[in-house]
Amino acid sequence: MTTPIGQADVFISHAHEDKEVARPLAEALRQRGLKVWYDEYVLRLGDSLREAIERGSPRRGSAWLS
Repeated sequence: MTTPIGQADVFISHAHEDKEVARPLAEALRQRGLKVWYDEYVLRLGDSLREAIERGSPRRGSAWLS
């Protein structure tokens, strides 16, 4: 399921080396019924992450985990 960034409940951005944490988190959130924007679900080869983010923003509040 592809969720446009402006319609996502959760937006997951991560460093490449954190993919082993980010991917299971995205899957767990989707399984709980949340609309998740995650690069592997949405971006295709050659797409700009920056442009995708600029096209929209999450509907609700934000939280940053590092």
